[in-house]
Amino acid sequence: MSIDVCFWWRGEPSASPEELYEEAAEGIPDRFEPSPLVTAFRERLTLEWPGIEDSLEPLTYDPDLEEQEDLSRFVLLTLSHGRADALPDIVELARSCGLTGYDPQSGEAIDGD
Repeated sequence: MSIDVCFWWRGEPSASPEELYEEAAEGIPDRFEPSPLVTAFRERLTLEWPGIEDSLEPLTYDPDLEEQEDLSRFVLLTLSHGRADALPDIVELARSCGLTGYDPQSGEAIDGD
């Protein structure tokens, strides 16, 4: 069992957090505004939780793609059950970076600071 959660800086205003999450899960970045805050959050995640890189999408490098994905639009995180206890700290880190997001398990939006 795993836990998914997604974070972004700004999404298309007409889209709900759930819709934006679904777009991210499908790998569709168009409705997310790029931001260095997202890449900074991603970097801090990998520093705070070594090995978490494999749980992040989009991938830092995907050999199957001719053009690599933009890492500044969203971070979709899939936590294994063994890492689920880190979720509150990850959400707090996202908020401190000014990001919002969505937790599909609870159906709740995650508001940024």
